[in-house]
Amino acid sequence: LVMYSDGIPETVKATDEMFGYERTIETVREACMEGISAEDLVERLMSKAREFAGDEPQADDMTCVVVRVEAS
Repeated sequence: LVMYSDGIPETVKATDEMFGYERTIETVREACMEGISAEDLVERLMSKAREFAGDEPQADDMTCVVVRVEAS
């Protein structure tokens, strides 16, 4: 289960291009296919958005919660 605030897909870079929902979803999809931990998925998503923005200051919060359930 991945929940994130709109601040992640609405992260902008200097050209006013947004990170977007497609990049957000693709980042989550790739991480899930790799089977990484919930903590690592949060870090990857936040890092990708920050990397995309570069030095551009963000005007919104960037919040993400990931819950991973493993069957025993």
